[in-house]
Amino acid sequence: MRLPSKAQRALIGPVAAFIAAGLAAATACSQSTPPPPGQLVVALDTDMALPDQIDTIELIVSTHGSPLLDLPLLVGAGVDTQPIPATLTLLAGPDPSVPATIQVIGWKNGVARTIRQAIATVPTDRAATLRMPVQWLCDGTTQAVAAADGGVAYQSNCGPNGTCKEGQCVDSTVDSTMLTTYTPQVVFGGGSAPSAGQTTTGSCFDTLPCMLPGTVEAPDDQCTVALPAGDGVNVALRVAGNGICDTTGTTCFVPLDEDPEEGWSIQDGRIALPNKNVCTKLRDGEIAGVVVSTGCPTKTASNPPCGAWSSVAPPVDAGTVVVADAGPPPTPTAIASVAADAGGGSACCPLMADSELLYTCVCNNAAPVNILSIDPATGATSVFGTFGPQDIRKDYAAVLASSEVWWVDRSGGDAGASCSVEGTDSTGGGLLGVVQGDIYDGADILADAANLYFLA
Repeated sequence: MRLPSKAQRALIGPVAAFIAAGLAAATACSQSTPPPPGQLVVALDTDMALPDQIDTIELIVSTHGSPLLDLPLLVGAGVDTQPIPATLTLLAGPDPSVPATIQVIGWKNGVARTIRQAIATVPTDRAATLRMPVQWLCDGTTQAVAAADGGVAYQSNCGPNGTCKEGQCVDSTVDSTMLTTYTPQVVFGGGSAPSAGQTTTGSCFDTLPCMLPGTVEAPDDQCTVALPAGDGVNVALRVAGNGICDTTGTTCFVPLDEDPEEGWSIQDGRIALPNKNVCTKLRDGEIAGVVVSTGCPTKTASNPPCGAWSSVAPPVDAGTVVVADAGPPPTPTAIASVAADAGGGSACCPLMADSELLYTCVCNNAAPVNILSIDPATGATSVFGTFGPQDIRKDYAAVLASSEVWWVDRSGGDAGASCSVEGTDSTGGGLLGVVQGDIYDGADILADAANLYFLA
């Protein structure tokens, strides 16, 4: 990455660039003369948290292979960082038929994670919006290549004239006559363009509160999921350690826009996901689930995700109650030592609970495994039951439901074969059934009044 020189920021060749309000200081060219009407407004946005997932967004503009602009932007919520979404404007030059190649690269710790490329001419009669989002579905699609000057350049693994769009390769050539006319509202959540380095009041999408109440939907063979009843349908990908996460970094979503080209759409009464690559990543385990929720206004490209990094700050709700800092959290208190009461060993299944007691398992690298009950009022423990696994392991997936501890064993110890599901209560245990697949030791087992659910 190279910082732009004054020459690169000036009116050069067939394309000129100036930094619009909402990106950074408007010092790239003089603002004393109004820009000509022909403009291509590059809109930068992302579906990942900044700087957790992306700490730098680099924008490169070139014509005929000659660079005009190389602008790296530190992004996030700290000092001297650029709020996102943001815009950068390209002006029509003397020969508007000459296309510009525009690249947006998302970096993290010096590694190029994503790249988006567009080859387009600048309109001569209006300002057109060119969206160049940094998308999680395009993570890992960037490759280094030799530059004309002997250095290093970057391109999509879709090829020099291709680009990644929502996880699939497409032609990077863009017909600028088909782009929508630019207004700040279509980028900044309905708000005006913010001043340099500042925020604007608009509408942003609060990812975690909107998606946590949702349900996991299984795609069919066309990579579509059921459309729920109700208003404000939203769709997100549940991922691990990526996208937008809670404070623990374990509950993470990649929100998708309602957009027939770069998001989800409704087809034949179902939700069609961006492309079948989503389902490929789901099968490969890169995506844990497709989550659908209702209740929040439907996210579109005009409603960027909320976050400390965002240039769009939602309006303050007059009914919001501000709670004073309650001070440090209470000091944890140990109530029992389960390993000692079970003759040594270590806890080897999740901590479970009913309305009165806590439960866990204690293992000694041998059968049987003791299931202990713990009285949280007194710390007293007792053996609730035992089970004898075929495959001795250090952890067992388990859940408490209907007064039984349901646990998972691997038949014959083969991780790729099958898993038996067994139940144990205070009187004994028995086999429920066999799952033809591998249920991970650390995976959660979920239960309702009628069923058990596994990720296998």
